[in-house]
Amino acid sequence: VKQWEGIAYCLSQLSLTEKGINKLFESFESYEHVLSEESVVSHFRAIINK
Repeated sequence: VKQWEGIAYCLSQLSLTEKGINKLFESFESYEHVLSEESVVSHFRAIINK
C-alpha cells in the first residue's frame, strides 16, 4: 500500500493532459484494489479535480 501511496502522490503532482487522464482511466484495473485506502483515493481525487 505504501508503494501505491507514493505512485498516487507522484501522479497527483503531474500536469496531466486529457490523453493522460484517459490512459489513467484505461488502466483502472491496475489500481482498483488500492482504492480502499483513503490516502490513495485522496491523491486520485486531486488528479481528477485538476
